[in-house]
Amino acid sequence: MKFTGERVVPHDMKDRPDIYSEHLIRYAIAMNYCGNMEILDVACGTGYGTKILDSVGKAWGGDNNPESIQYAQEIYGLENIEIIDLETQTILSVFNKKFDVIVSFETIEHLENPKYFLKNVREALAEDGLFIFSAPVQNRSPFHKHIYNYRQATEIGNGDFQNIRIFVQRADMLLPEIMAAGDFNTRGTYIIKVMS
Repeated sequence: MKFTGERVVPHDMKDRPDIYSEHLIRYAIAMNYCGNMEILDVACGTGYGTKILDSVGKAWGGDNNPESIQYAQEIYGLENIEIIDLETQTILSVFNKKFDVIVSFETIEHLENPKYFLKNVREALAEDGLFIFSAPVQNRSPFHKHIYNYRQATEIGNGDFQNIRIFVQRADMLLPEIMAAGDFNTRGTYIIKVMS
């Protein structure tokens, strides 16, 4: 599998360690909330993050790309990984269980109906479960159906979930949102939210 700019393919990113490290930081944040939990990494891509989360809890993965699923199974030995179309299928119908934590990085901007996705996540969370996700700011891409400005990205999920923590990421700089200063309404900024 080759890195195209859309999915992280660790073995094919030797000349793009910046992108890989940005993604690893997001999973490092998630790990802090996933100890001894049952975790779903939805839109898991090639499964590298699912493998990371499985080191602190019991992780499942789901993605809509069969090539990514095959990569995750072959490279990381992941067994609890399924094909899921987040536009038409529910998490509960595919995995037949609820999760303590659902992680989904760089997903919501790809979906035609983000509200459906948020409802889907809510229904698949165990009582007192956590939803951890990220969204890019001002990132125009042919793969994205939605472009969020900084305010819009920080408001994703409000009304469906309660904010526990919001982080702002610029490359390898990470700040709690309350401490963020400067112009973060630019491409290269990511909002990471922990919600319940």
